[in-house]
Amino acid sequence: EKDIIAEDKRVVEEDLMAAKPALDGARDALNAITPKDIMMLKALKKPPELIKRLFDCVLVLRKEPLIECEMTEVKGVKKREVSWKYSVPMMAKSTFLEELQRFAKDEINDETIELLYPYTSDPDLTYEAAKKASGNVAGLCIWVRSMVLYTEISKVVKPKMAALKV
Repeated sequence: EKDIIAEDKRVVEEDLMAAKPALDGARDALNAITPKDIMMLKALKKPPELIKRLFDCVLVLRKEPLIECEMTEVKGVKKREVSWKYSVPMMAKSTFLEELQRFAKDEINDETIELLYPYTSDPDLTYEAAKKASGNVAGLCIWVRSMVLYTEISKVVKPKMAALKV
């Protein structure tokens, strides 16, 4: 039994280690964003569409309100309406970046991941594209993707950890 438990523990720790690089990357990406970056973004009259969609992802993760999702067609391309009007007040909080750093990632559920899917499946929602659109704020792209990856890994690891405790 001791050997079986030791092997189970090793497997759980190995699974947890798979999430560590993503979480470290998310932390580093958030640390690269400064309050000045957020202030500059808030000041933009027309922020890049990609950045607006990225902030929709942040709203979804934080369980903040969104506008009712409607698809519009612009020059033959279907686009999602964004909730920028809710993103601006969220960014205006002086604790915005601190709250993201202390984000309760274990509270993300399958429904949240499902709500994020239309955004995260967009081929242009990448760090490189976000970096071109708005510099350091692109770190939010890494953070969003890391939260999704962590949730997927934890769905496998949490039951194993519970079994290990027993």
